[in-house]
Amino acid sequence: MDLPKIMNMHETLVRKTKLTINTDQEVILITRDRIDLTLRDNVPKLADLGALLSKAGIFLALLLGVVTTESKDIGGIQKETWDAVFLIATVLSLAWLIIGLVKYLRRKKISDIVDALVKASEK
Repeated sequence: MDLPKIMNMHETLVRKTKLTINTDQEVILITRDRIDLTLRDNVPKLADLGALLSKAGIFLALLLGVVTTESKDIGGIQKETWDAVFLIATVLSLAWLIIGLVKYLRRKKISDIVDALVKASEK
């Protein structure tokens, strides 16, 4: 960047900034491409609450099905086989839910992304 442009930008920021005593504000200057790259690296690491809730809903639906239904022989498949299939599906959905919960609890926070943006601006 050209030094006069930086100084002019600094003067503009200082002139248009209202300063209040006992407050500290951090201004971060970063280019659009660095923001784009940093967000591409970090946003996918944010866990989605909706995905976690859908996994919980699938588990609960299967669990209720296992607990409340009385299986019958259908299509030449014995009722014990149906019970086993639904029980295995319930156990697998519980494992899927637990994995999703662990990912959700270990997710990146917005403050982590802001920190990554600050770090990218210092390069």
